[in-house]
Amino acid sequence: MLLIEDQPNLRAIVTVLLEQLGFRVHAAAAGEEALAILEGEEVDLLLSDMVLPRGMDGVEIVRRARALRPELKVLYMSGYSDAGDSLDAPLLQKPFTLPGLAAAIEEALRD
Repeated sequence: MLLIEDQPNLRAIVTVLLEQLGFRVHAAAAGEEALAILEGEEVDLLLSDMVLPRGMDGVEIVRRARALRPELKVLYMSGYSDAGDSLDAPLLQKPFTLPGLAAAIEEALRD
């Protein structure tokens, strides 16, 4: 699992939740860092925040990640209610619960 979240506290919390669900987590704060991880690690799912303050947003990161790995499964997350318009992958609304995260991951891996 590759988690992209710019807020350090939230990144730490989501990492713990993902580990509780049994995932091995690679975490990044921004796009370039995430793409470097993707080039060197096995990743079954990319979980990316939509809005990132530095450089690429979540959609651009996914576009570049899929250029590297077209089969990559993706799950977006956002605290903005209108962020899900015209996305090519499921969207998990923040804040979310552990069961909500688990269900969204299951959906993303199934697609």
